[in-house]
Amino acid sequence: MNTRMCITCRGVIMPGQWASDPAVRATSTHPGCPTPEQEMDRLAAAGDWVEAERIQCLWDWALKPVPNQLARAAAWYASLGLAVLRLQPGGKTPYPGETIAQATTDPAQITAWWQDTPQANIAIATGRLVDVVNLDGPLGLANWGHLTHQPAPIGWAYTPSGHHLYLPAQQGRGCTHHQAPGLDYRGPGGWAVAPPSWSNTPRGPYLWRQPPNLGGPR
Repeated sequence: MNTRMCITCRGVIMPGQWASDPAVRATSTHPGCPTPEQEMDRLAAAGDWVEAERIQCLWDWALKPVPNQLARAAAWYASLGLAVLRLQPGGKTPYPGETIAQATTDPAQITAWWQDTPQANIAIATGRLVDVVNLDGPLGLANWGHLTHQPAPIGWAYTPSGHHLYLPAQQGRGCTHHQAPGLDYRGPGGWAVAPPSWSNTPRGPYLWRQPPNLGGPR
């Protein structure tokens, strides 16, 4: 989790370079790479507002670290009524012996999990209050836009490789892989890796573009 990522090229910033170069620390980019402002201007000029917003979110995340952010986020999701489970650090899979059926909103259990494993990623169980559409890369986002009669998202997260759209849970709908190229649907029995979880790859963390709107704490 201590690996630093260049916001614009997504390559690893070496610890020595981060420590010795104030410009690298200020922009979270390699020398010679476009700065976040330059990259956002380029994307905006090309009409790619979604990717420009992602760069802004990544820059905000890099400059404003929050202590105990994983534990705080898990507790917040539970306060909204979203059942959570811890995942192995940097990954998408539960700890050995744990399953998504154990996802909970119980504050005591959530506190115990993240006190024991403070770097654990967060899973939000789908099929309860929310379902999630996983859009993998530009193709997934484009194919979602081509579908009709889809409910409006109540939350939108950036993932290391695309997007998660949070929808109200739909009765009778399960998990469907490859509903269209680059598009998977996660309902009962599934889960979504939730912000601010992180990836063992240098592609960046999970970040909210639009936090879930469930009508307030439950």
